[in-house]
Amino acid sequence: MLVDERETALRAMEDGELGVHATKTLSAVAKYCRAEGYDRRAIEDTLLGLLTRRNWNNPADRQSYARKIAAASDKYGLVRIDSIQMTENEMDACGRLKGVQIQRLMFTLLFLAKYGNAVNPKNNDWVNRDDGEIFSLANIKTGETRKSLMLNNLYGQGLIRFSDAITNLNINVLCVDHSPNADENAAFTVSDIRNIGAQYMLYAGEPYMRCRACGLVIRRTGSRQMYCKDCASRPKNTRASDTTDLEHTRGDR
Repeated sequence: MLVDERETALRAMEDGELGVHATKTLSAVAKYCRAEGYDRRAIEDTLLGLLTRRNWNNPADRQSYARKIAAASDKYGLVRIDSIQMTENEMDACGRLKGVQIQRLMFTLLFLAKYGNAVNPKNNDWVNRDDGEIFSLANIKTGETRKSLMLNNLYGQGLIRFSDAITNLNINVLCVDHSPNADENAAFTVSDIRNIGAQYMLYAGEPYMRCRACGLVIRRTGSRQMYCKDCASRPKNTRASDTTDLEHTRGDR
């Protein structure tokens, strides 16, 4: 499951945690409340309660923030996305690039563009994330200069373009497969937004695997390895309760 805003909203309302992306969590809460029949004032009050519990900024900012998110809650419904299908043409576009890191970067950008399209039909293949998050998802650790060089490489090959606005750092992906039969040519399924770059390596046949407990794709370090580091460190009875038939073949070629 990539995103389930209903579950996100219910969890936030229960435990008060907003996570790393507080705006996205609050937006999910607002849309959930709207779907449950709350009026705008009730939605604002719910959001304000969450912000107050987290002691977010000063009271005036909280009120303004809550009002803004509540006002936008009727634009789109709750989002639930199980997976994103990557087509043969898209995987070929990645594979033709020279160097495994830039292949991972292109794969990550393609995924993020298609994910954005699934969330918002008017997204038009844009990636609205900062470079740090993009490279982190692609499992690429490098300096700012090399990040710029890698993106410029993709730009030079006509695979992406940048916004015309100087202050807008969004990236438009130009190789998303919109052919009529694209859905029939799925080559790989992404059902986990973690370690996108590692998932490309799994597709490419490199020594990567899915953790049998949590599904995280990691580099395989031993022939008998079954779990990621975090799951392996947990008690076996707890780990087993989290294993939900996550087979190694799920999402593979």
